[in-house]
Amino acid sequence: MMMKLGRSVGALLLITVLSACNVEVPAIDSAKVAQYESGKPQKTWELNRSEIAALSQWFQRHQDGWSPTFTTYAPGLNVVLGNAKRPVGGLNILGNRLVVNVERGQYIRELSPEEISSLRTLVRADG
Repeated sequence: MMMKLGRSVGALLLITVLSACNVEVPAIDSAKVAQYESGKPQKTWELNRSEIAALSQWFQRHQDGWSPTFTTYAPGLNVVLGNAKRPVGGLNILGNRLVVNVERGQYIRELSPEEISSLRTLVRADG
């Protein structure tokens, strides 16, 4: 009985990992950025419409290569995504990794230095 349960859980985890390669960020009309240091927000700002549109396009180009993650991450550079005044997702940029939280779950992806640089520029983190 326990062996059967173990196989079922293992199969479920494998299916989850294999099926979660694509992440779609929902439509957004607001984005609030917070830069954290030592677990505390140091600076916050909101993105304008053109920056939100550019961020949405960035995600359309980067839907593949994601892995589900069940780890809790300390905040780095956080972006809360909203639609119709309610949160619909979030980003956490941590070095060369990006953690995305959407309704379907939490996912992580390692990014190239160019990808991280373009994303940080889009959210005005380096300016």
